Amino acid sequence: MVANDHLNLVYIFFVVTLIVLSILPWNYISGILFFWITLNLYRLNIPLMNGSDNVQLAMAGCMVLMTMRPRARQSIQSDVQAISFNTVIIIAQLIVVCIYFISGWDKLLTESWRTGEAFVMIAEREQRAGVWGSGIWDSSFVRAFFSWITIVFELAFVSLIWFRKFRLPLLVIGVMFHFVIAFTLTLYDFSLVMIASYFIFLTDEDYGKFYKRSLY
Repeated sequence: MVANDHLNLVYIFFVVTLIVLSILPWNYISGILFFWITLNLYRLNIPLMNGSDNVQLAMAGCMVLMTMRPRARQSIQSDVQAISFNTVIIIAQLIVVCIYFISGWDKLLTESWRTGEAFVMIAEREQRAGVWGSGIWDSSFVRAFFSWITIVFELAFVSLIWFRKFRLPLLVIGVMFHFVIAFTLTLYDFSLVMIASYFIFLTDEDYGKFYKRSLY
């Protein structure tokens, strides 16, 4: 109701709230507020939304329980808190894996993706040919190459992400993969959301290594 008459003020309020949440330690209230803001942005921008909005909304819902603050004092409550935290991490990981599986499997069964024509269709229909993609799809070899790279990556991600020795290299490849998509088809929002979702696949050990390297 407020957004109907004061949309700019609503957006300003959301931005200020997000800035405050990014500064303060993450807790249950932060998670609830972030999900509430994401849900309202989803409702306000339904005519403009795409797949990235759906992914972001699902992740925001999971993030409500992605916290250990305030930590429960009693042993049983602490165990329940830890179990709920780890469970929602797995759920978020499965969401990303399912996205890649459904997307990869659908592309594998679709002739336009197997031939690479899908890139031309997307660029023409959505007018999403970026600086890199202005003439890149004129080559049938390039179209087929990127198409099969996309299919192989998405389907490989589903199984290889669970193996420790493949996890980090696969995530690095995924970041490069989404950067290419962003700059060739200008799908910036979707690429950023998917790259951000990769953080849930990193372990405490991975974060510890990154932290130690940043100190030196």
